[in-house]
Amino acid sequence: IVLGVDATFSTITMKARYGTASGVIDGDQWALSVTHSANGLGVTAFASDDTEVGGDEAWGLGASYDLGGGASVAGGYVSNETDDTDAFDLGLKFSF
Repeated sequence: IVLGVDATFSTITMKARYGTASGVIDGDQWALSVTHSANGLGVTAFASDDTEVGGDEAWGLGASYDLGGGASVAGGYVSNETDDTDAFDLGLKFSF
């Protein structure tokens, strides 16, 4: 069973997900995110935990900026607490 809720208030979008399983895989998992978008800039923070199901607990921050013409620059940081690993990314995105 997976339940999800999304809500948008002006420039802020919040998302929440919860899942539970029993049978071959047993356990619960959840994820939350908050995004603020204004004037071409978007900033997102998230956290998730599926240690009972898949073994991961993570959080991250990301941002993107609309350059116009279908191009944007985006980057982020994520920390996987379970594996004690961190990752960064930065790049350009193009939409045609």
